[in-house]
Amino acid sequence: MKKASDFGNARRNSRLHLISQAFLMVGLAIAINFLATKLYTRTDLSQPDRHIVSAETKKVLESLQEPVDVIVTITEGSNQESPLMQRLLLDLKFLLGSLEEESSGPGKIRVHYVNVLKQRGANEAIITKHDLKEQNLIGVASASGEPIWIFKPDAQDAKWETDKVSANVNLSIKLEKEGWYSGWEKTSEGHLMPTYFQGESKLLSAIRKVSRAKMPKVVFLKGHDEMKTDNFHGTRGLTEMESILKDLAVETGSTRLGSGERVPQDADIVIIASPQYKLDDAADALQGYLSDRRGNLLLLLDPVRNMKDHGLEELLGYWGLRCDDKCLVEPEVEKTNRAPYYTDLYKTEDIDPIVAHPIVENLAKNEIPLLLFPYESRGRPVLIDPSQASERVVATSLMTYSEASWAEKNWRIPGIADDPAARETEGNDKEFVSFAAVSERKVRSEHGIDIPGGKLAVFGNSTLFCNEAFVKGHGNRILFRNVIHWLLDERELLRIPPKPVDRFAIRLNHVEHHSVLYHLALIPGLVALVGLARRALRRDA
Repeated sequence: MKKASDFGNARRNSRLHLISQAFLMVGLAIAINFLATKLYTRTDLSQPDRHIVSAETKKVLESLQEPVDVIVTITEGSNQESPLMQRLLLDLKFLLGSLEEESSGPGKIRVHYVNVLKQRGANEAIITKHDLKEQNLIGVASASGEPIWIFKPDAQDAKWETDKVSANVNLSIKLEKEGWYSGWEKTSEGHLMPTYFQGESKLLSAIRKVSRAKMPKVVFLKGHDEMKTDNFHGTRGLTEMESILKDLAVETGSTRLGSGERVPQDADIVIIASPQYKLDDAADALQGYLSDRRGNLLLLLDPVRNMKDHGLEELLGYWGLRCDDKCLVEPEVEKTNRAPYYTDLYKTEDIDPIVAHPIVENLAKNEIPLLLFPYESRGRPVLIDPSQASERVVATSLMTYSEASWAEKNWRIPGIADDPAARETEGNDKEFVSFAAVSERKVRSEHGIDIPGGKLAVFGNSTLFCNEAFVKGHGNRILFRNVIHWLLDERELLRIPPKPVDRFAIRLNHVEHHSVLYHLALIPGLVALVGLARRALRRDA
C-alpha cells in the first residue's frame, strides 16, 4: 500500500509541477509583452539607415504643439487593388511607424488604418469623426481640424479588375505627379513600379500645413505681359505651378506695381514670371520689399527680343547678381536638336553634390534630370557679381551649362548660335555659364544672432517652371518645391532624400511551385519522423 501511495504522490507532484510551469510561462509571456509596450525600440539594420526618418523630420515632429492624425483607408491584401497601390501601403507602413516612434511625446502622431467597409470598433469612431466613405485615401488632420487629403485616386485608378494595365499606368502618373515616387521601371509582368519613395517629404509637408497657424501667400506680379496662372499654354502658362502651390498649402494672388505703390502686406513671396516689358516702374517697390520688409522674390527672366533692359540691374547688383541682355548657347544641344521645336534635358549629375546648394543637392545626388524648352527660351545668364553687393549678402550659383557654352551678346543676329567662332567675341561670357542663382542677406542682431534679411532666386529660363515642364519633368516639380521651401525658410524640407524602394519577385510555374513546396516540407517532415521514432523506442524500453 505504501508503494502505491508513493506513486500517487509522485503523480500529483508531477501534475502540480506542470500546472506551475504553465502559470509561470503565461506570466512570463504577459511580463514580456508588458515590458515591450514600455520599452519599445526600433533598430534600422539597413544601410544607410533607409527606414529612419531624417534629422529635419525629427526637428519638425519635436515642434508639434498638438496631436496630428494620419488616416489611411487603403485596404491591405485586397485583390481589387493594383500592386502599385499595395506597394504604396507597404512603404507608408514603414514610414508611419518611424514617424510615430520619433514624434515627441506619446500620441503626437496618431496613425489610423481604416477599412471604411467595416464600421465598428476603432474604425467607427474615426469614420464618424471625418465622415469617411471612400477607400484608398491618405489624409492628415489636426486634432480639431478637417483632414487634408494628400492622396485621392481618380475614378479610372480604381478600375483595376476591368483594365489592369491602364489602371496601373494612370496610378503611376498620378503618384509621380504628386511627388510620392520617382524613377520608374517595368517589372517582369509588365507593371510600372518605382525605384524611389518620397513619401517622407510629402507627409512632412502635410503635417506642417495642418499645424501652422497661417497659410503663406505667393503674389504674382502682372502688368508686363508675364506668364499667368490662368493660362493653360504649354510653355507660357502657370496653371500647373498654381496647382503645386495649392498642394503646398500656399495661398496665391496677383498685384500690379506702379510708381509709388507697395507690395501687398500679406505677400510672403513675389513671383515675376518672364516679363516681356521693362520693370522700372516696379523696381523701387521690389527693392523696398526685399530690404526693408525682408521679403522673398522669385525672378524668371528670359531673353526678350523687344526688351534689351529689364529695369532690375540696380536691384540685382545690390544682391550680388548680374543678368545681362545675352542669350545662352549650348553647342551640344544645338548639334543634336533642331529649332524651333526641341527639348533640352539638363543633367543634374554634372552638379557636385558636395558643394551644391540645398535647393539642388538632392537632385544632384539622385541624378534627377530637368527639362528645358530652348525653342521658347535658350535662357539668359545669371552670374555672380559681388562688386556692387550689399554687406552680408551671400550669392550662390545653382546650375551652369557645360564648359563649351557661352552667353552671346549679339544673340538677335540670325544664325549666331550656329557659329562656334562667335564664342570668342569680346563681351561674351564663356565656360560653365550660370543660368540660375540665389542670394540672401543676413542681418545680425545686437545679440549676435543672424536674422534672415530677404531672399532672391533668379532663373534665366522660365521654361523650367512652365506647364509642360511640370507635366513631363519630375525633377522640375522637385526643383520648384525646393525653391518655395527655401524662400519660406523651410530648410528642413530641403534635405529629405528619397528612399530607395526594395522590390523582390520570384516567378514559378506550376511544377516549380510544387517542387519548392516539397523541398520546404522535407526538413520538418524528417524532424517529425525522428521524433516519432524516438517516442516509439522510449515506449518499448
